[in-house]
Amino acid sequence: YEAARANDPVFRGAMAVRQEGLEYQTIGRAKLLPTISGVVSNNQNQSRVTDAGGRTDNRGRYNSSTSSLQLRQPLYDREAWAAKEQGVARTAASEALFRLREQELMVRVFEAYSKALLATEEVRLVEAQLQSVTELLRSNEQRLAQGEGTRTDLLETQSKQELIRAELIVAQDRALHARGALQAILGESVNKLERLVPGGAVALVPGTLDDWRSKAFDSNPEVESLNQTLEAAHQEVRRVDGGHYARLALRLSIGSSESDTTSTYRQSSRTTTVGVQLNVPMYGHVKYNADVQLQKSRHVHRAS
Repeated sequence: YEAARANDPVFRGAMAVRQEGLEYQTIGRAKLLPTISGVVSNNQNQSRVTDAGGRTDNRGRYNSSTSSLQLRQPLYDREAWAAKEQGVARTAASEALFRLREQELMVRVFEAYSKALLATEEVRLVEAQLQSVTELLRSNEQRLAQGEGTRTDLLETQSKQELIRAELIVAQDRALHARGALQAILGESVNKLERLVPGGAVALVPGTLDDWRSKAFDSNPEVESLNQTLEAAHQEVRRVDGGHYARLALRLSIGSSESDTTSTYRQSSRTTTVGVQLNVPMYGHVKYNADVQLQKSRHVHRAS
């Protein structure tokens, strides 16, 4: 079973699907975490400014730069919260489905092992039958040579021997096929099969149909996976519906610029902004956003 867990291609695929499912919870939680973005730009400019009186200021070539760092933390976002819960449900569904694949692997390993073992035992049985009929054939030949047997008995024994030899070929082919199926699951060669030891089975406690149905719904990983998939669908409805509600977020930004526009030529500034952003969808499929920002800012200008 451990070899099958490490090498069986079907189970390794299930492990990859499970690893993918674990990311759903992380992706959903990320929508509630702060986001940080930064922009840095450096430009080379060439400008000539003419005012209303016709005077021209040829500034030639000069450099300008801007940089900003912004942090945004959601405070109230129904859509993001539903996405987070949806990620939790999808991850739980993936975990339950993986437990089902583990149980299926147990069944497949035992089924392949028992079939290979049974086919090996059948080969041994047919070999014993062939040995027995060979001894019988030798006895018939001796009796015929001594005048006690008949040629009919000898021919019948020879026919039976050939028939058993054909059965042996079929049994060996069946055993080879069964062992190959087991090796495909284990990912390694199988040279010897240990016989199964009787005993150790746990007796099932009889109960009513309702008891068994209740146990199945409480413990069956496939049912649990379907329940979690249904929960993820409910959260998808909540997520889509949450897009029609207002969103509130905390914003913090720090920026600096130097000669970034013609009106701020040879001027530099630093800005720090702390505020709360309210985003309200106004109508229908196209959302017209009314942003109301309550913020406290500090500006520093330096002219040269």
